[in-house]
Amino acid sequence: MQVNLFPPPTSFRGLGPVPSAPAELDALQQVERYARQPGPQPPPPPSLRLPVSQPTLSWGDLGPVLATAVTDVPENSRSGQEAVLFDDQTRREITGLQHRQAEVEGTPAMSRPVHRQQLFGSGVEVHWNPDLKNRFQFFSEDRQEGLIRFSDASNEPGPDGASMFGMALELYGTDGQATDILLTGGSPLTEVSQARDAESQLALFNMINHPNKLVGLGRIASEVGPLSGVKMLMDVKRMRTELDSLASLTAWSRAPFALQGKDGKEYLVKLRAVPEGDATPLSSRGATSSERQASEMEQRASQKDTRWRLELQFMQTGDDPYDARESWSGPWVTAGEIVIPRQSDSAEARRQADLAEQTRFSVWKNKEPHSQAADREVLRPWGELNRARLAAYRTAGSNRNCPYLQAQKTP
Repeated sequence: MQVNLFPPPTSFRGLGPVPSAPAELDALQQVERYARQPGPQPPPPPSLRLPVSQPTLSWGDLGPVLATAVTDVPENSRSGQEAVLFDDQTRREITGLQHRQAEVEGTPAMSRPVHRQQLFGSGVEVHWNPDLKNRFQFFSEDRQEGLIRFSDASNEPGPDGASMFGMALELYGTDGQATDILLTGGSPLTEVSQARDAESQLALFNMINHPNKLVGLGRIASEVGPLSGVKMLMDVKRMRTELDSLASLTAWSRAPFALQGKDGKEYLVKLRAVPEGDATPLSSRGATSSERQASEMEQRASQKDTRWRLELQFMQTGDDPYDARESWSGPWVTAGEIVIPRQSDSAEARRQADLAEQTRFSVWKNKEPHSQAADREVLRPWGELNRARLAAYRTAGSNRNCPYLQAQKTP
């Protein structure tokens, strides 16, 4: 029995009646329809001149976990006219948010809609568990270089006190094409998303960033219901944590990603970065917590390597892949190690920080159907929540540094 998880609506969030589509498109066809035109070719990856470090972790065998993992789960991405309308609404609302930010701040161009405050940026390397390459269509090299960016998600100027944090990685493949991994912090109670689906996530996103909080609260109540709305807001509050050092940040991927097994099966995973080694805060300077976090991390990076254990959680029987608010039951297994090598050259450290700030991160980078990247199937964004991020990331990235008055003309 096939269940329609997204029945066609008669109207869609104030956009008027839904026109009848001549034919329904499946999820992959709809993604291709939206992303079929390749964007401009990205520049080659920068030369980061990272000192080669050795992994400090021992790798385990993934076999016992994979033996009980659920495989080949049907994807639930919306399709047809419903997907067209949701993409259009997402683009308009992201553009509207960036426009409002630029107008309020009096800046001549738009910027990131969230995670705007970079706390620290650097070159990074990741050592991968070689067992992944044996069992999956995975990165061909055991060590990859790239960039890492730590950010504050509060969107407040000079944030101080408890806040929300992000860790974004861009890793380069043998063909120079990038794969991005985006993780957000919080507490163990918020290791999953605050929203059940893409519609709830968009409503929450706009509520958090709405200039009138009462209007935002009313919108949440009308879009997802009062009970779900209250739970989402409580989860967001729990995501605001105190952090003395970015080296102590634990961060999660929230939504599932797909790995193609060499056994012909597709596996679903979530990701987590866990601090590895001594994360005791060093001395720091600054009037606000964000200034002290940036100062502490710069000092740390000038003295020693900083490491995180990168872990995967494979979907098990009874886990829900469709409701992003639900935790999974399986154990976390070691996939790799994230290393920020010690920086001995201050000018090179500043250059790497600038590169991280300029990078337009997206979980869909080089994963679109038109992509020819060698690693297109490695950590492929899976499911409706990730599907909706395609329009959001594309829009936010395209608007970056765009004169905000021009955004008024953007359909």
